[in-house]
Amino acid sequence: MQRILKITNELKVKKNGKNTFSKYDYFKLEDIQDALNPLLEKHNVFMHYVLSKNNLEVASDESFCSTLTLFDTSDATNCVQYVVSLERAEVKGASNIQMSGATLTYGKRQAVMNAFNISEDDDDPNSDAHDPTNPKNLKPVAPPVPTVPVEKSHEERVTGVLNTFKVFKVEQTDFERKFEKPMTEFGDEDFSKISGYYSELKKQKKTKEEVFG
Repeated sequence: MQRILKITNELKVKKNGKNTFSKYDYFKLEDIQDALNPLLEKHNVFMHYVLSKNNLEVASDESFCSTLTLFDTSDATNCVQYVVSLERAEVKGASNIQMSGATLTYGKRQAVMNAFNISEDDDDPNSDAHDPTNPKNLKPVAPPVPTVPVEKSHEERVTGVLNTFKVFKVEQTDFERKFEKPMTEFGDEDFSKISGYYSELKKQKKTKEEVFG
């Protein structure tokens, strides 16, 4: 959390996005990421974003769960997570696939802005209450709440490792072949080694094939 605070204080982003129809400026996701990525690397933080459908028994068909997770690159089991529900973005004249992409982009931008305290001016006269590109217009069911790292069950640790290593296309069978035992039998020493493998892959010191054979 101290490193996240340092990133927040060092992060500088300008409103380069311009909506010519409604005449207001906004933060573009690509500008935020361009400024943020070097700071994440500097402070050894890995950011992962997922947008998934909510449980349809308790939510509408157009409701999504937006999850932003910030990992310690030296310990993949140590993380802070931000979760918020939002509705599907409606963009006039867009196809379904375009609206899906818009929802993903808006959700990620809102999540990153919340995580690093990038805020719009509440009194900004340029804001448009009906424009979906404005992060303030996404409809959260609950405010994003960072979770304090707590002791996790063995199953949660395994799931966290598998989700983290997806970006490197490393699967459960790779770990079990490497350690010559099922992941249900992994102990603290095994998870410690896995953290080291993650650091090597993240910094591109080794390839997946070099680590897992």
